[in-house]
Amino acid sequence: MRRYLLLSLLLPQLCLATTTLTLCEDSESIYPWTNTNRPGLNRLLLESVAKELNLELKIINQPWLRCQADLKNNKIDGLYPISFSTERDQLFAYPKRDGRLEITQKLMDDGYSLYRRKGDQSVQWDGKKITINSTLPIGIQRGYSVGANLKAMGMPIDEGAYPINANLQKLMSQRVAATAMRTGAADYAIASQLPFARSIEKLNPPLEFKPYFLALSKQFVKTKPELAKKIWQTIAVQRESKMYQSIEENYR
Repeated sequence: MRRYLLLSLLLPQLCLATTTLTLCEDSESIYPWTNTNRPGLNRLLLESVAKELNLELKIINQPWLRCQADLKNNKIDGLYPISFSTERDQLFAYPKRDGRLEITQKLMDDGYSLYRRKGDQSVQWDGKKITINSTLPIGIQRGYSVGANLKAMGMPIDEGAYPINANLQKLMSQRVAATAMRTGAADYAIASQLPFARSIEKLNPPLEFKPYFLALSKQFVKTKPELAKKIWQTIAVQRESKMYQSIEENYR
């Protein structure tokens, strides 16, 4: 009798129990997707996903390389926003269908652009080839995927600085020939700070433009495969919802 009484007391609590989803977000703002001062669009989207699936969302802000290390070691459940590469595919789980990347379940599209000092004709980008008449490298943020792509193009890189502002300052100080950074975040940093706006310009077209995802740990997908599928599927649904579309359109 006591056993049945105990179960009857515990059942309401068990029914109310929710799964905690621990995710890592870059500690450096990637406007408008992540923001250190307030929730960025990625977090707002993921919060709507968590609400839909009755998940408790726990967000950790860390440097990007630490986020990746923690996900690789299964210390967290996921990280965002991250682009796809064959190397990362060996370490993290991405949304897939029949073994192929499921693009529709992305968080968003974003890219990288090349920035130079205004009027510096020694740095050129024609959409296919970067030409730099200088011995200086291209500055990038440490741990970002554009570094591998620039190396494949034969470009020397400097990834000694992590924050966006530090990389822009290095460009202004002529310590690098150019910088390659996430387009939206760099544009925002330049437009909002007069010294950068006066001294730095973006070269078009973007170096690359691609989808970004919520990547989950291999362990999470192995132990909770159905939940992982629901999370990615719900991202696709919520991203196209009128509510989120309105939030994205009015985010400033």
